[in-house]
Amino acid sequence: MSSLAHAATAGLNGDAKTPAYSKILLLGQRRSGKTSAKETVFMNLPPKQTFYLESTPRITKTRFESIVPFELWDCPASTSVAALGVPLTEISSLVYFIDVQDTYNVPITKFVALVLDCLRENPDIHFEVLVHKAESIPEEYRIENFRIIQNRLSDELEDVGIDLREVQLNYHLTSVYDHSLWEAFSHIIQRNFGADFLESCLNLFCANSQIQKAFIFDIATRIYLATDSSPVDPADYALAWDYVNTLRQLEPLYSPKGRTGPADAWGTSIVRLNSSTTSIVIAYWQLNTHLAVVAILPAETYRERVALIDYNLVYFREGVQEGCELLASGGDAMRD
Repeated sequence: MSSLAHAATAGLNGDAKTPAYSKILLLGQRRSGKTSAKETVFMNLPPKQTFYLESTPRITKTRFESIVPFELWDCPASTSVAALGVPLTEISSLVYFIDVQDTYNVPITKFVALVLDCLRENPDIHFEVLVHKAESIPEEYRIENFRIIQNRLSDELEDVGIDLREVQLNYHLTSVYDHSLWEAFSHIIQRNFGADFLESCLNLFCANSQIQKAFIFDIATRIYLATDSSPVDPADYALAWDYVNTLRQLEPLYSPKGRTGPADAWGTSIVRLNSSTTSIVIAYWQLNTHLAVVAILPAETYRERVALIDYNLVYFREGVQEGCELLASGGDAMRD
């Protein structure tokens, strides 16, 4: 289980009085992949072992402690809004899984009904549609199927009178076998806490250090919580995620359990990648117990500015730690 999971397997009669936690619902038809997605991303279950997971028999709640705590509700396929047992105003996001190779009529009809029920009580809820199990069909058909589902859903929602301009609805094409699922959950979590101070810190750090691109990752889940304001190149994100994933897998070999030490003992890793045309550096610096920053920059820039980068890193780390402490103490201003 992920080190961020502090409580799990609570049933319908479990403790629902958790106002400090952003509640995220995971819904979808049976075998749509919602439980395997949760276990892979948040519990570090190897994707190949998801074949042995059983269907979800009841609502299962799992809490996570990160910058802003959140709670995942893994719901059976038959779950209705009335069965949740809490007001919809307490739900921040509804994540709906659709199997990319499944017949679309039933899941689309059920999703439209869920949207109608939710909007009556909470018009601010975020709807996230994950067209999942992308690896199950040939690559040349994935985008086509994704667009078909997206268009069908949009048409069905408009047919029942929903103005899509007023609904917070996002689509993601995902698979447990690549970084697409982590990227989707990164955007979902970001929309739930909106800690803009992280982006501001990254912008200053990148500008003063001439860093090409930087991401702040949650170490345990490999979800990125923020990036600087420059456009995200999918290749840069894939490179950063692969690097964090590799370090995460190697960590047990080199990090004693329960290690506690001074601030300068936080993990650091630098690697240089060479090709026929360019040479880049990927740098990993741990910021606190939960977070790390991954920076991508030209190798020549790193060689010339390594002392300045290390100097800037000290103040960048302090700024992030102070911001996280304010958020933990209820500093709502940090989210604005």
